[in-house]
Amino acid sequence: MHTIWHLREDKNNEKLLTSLIEYHIINMKKAIEEYKKDSTNNLAQWLLFISNPNQKEMKTIMETNKELEETNDVLKELSEDDKLRIKAEIYERWAWEEESGKRSTLEYGRKEGERNKATEIARKMKSKGMSIDSIMEITELTKEEIENL
Repeated sequence: MHTIWHLREDKNNEKLLTSLIEYHIINMKKAIEEYKKDSTNNLAQWLLFISNPNQKEMKTIMETNKELEETNDVLKELSEDDKLRIKAEIYERWAWEEESGKRSTLEYGRKEGERNKATEIARKMKSKGMSIDSIMEITELTKEEIENL
């Protein structure tokens, strides 16, 4: 019902890439089967809880597994605490807005910098007597922008 996989080298499967990364694969069908065979199996109980803490069977399990009962109480408390939930939502929104604000500010600054550089180049080109058409082609500024320099 539960297997753990590691990253290994192809030619020498004894050679582990790192002990810091491992994949846990849970077969819920097998977890349910295991629980049916042995309802005291702690791992099977936890897997059932993770899959659905509100299922009827969990009440029975929590009568004997106090850790699961405490976990369930904390989960209920967190989900029912409107103030805590609202704080979490506000923080998430703030973090998203701050990050997206940084991105849009950086993008605006980059574009403004490119535009200022194009204007500076156009001004120099114009002072050297280059044609407006050539300046427009090179700097991508409009005819009006170049004439107003």
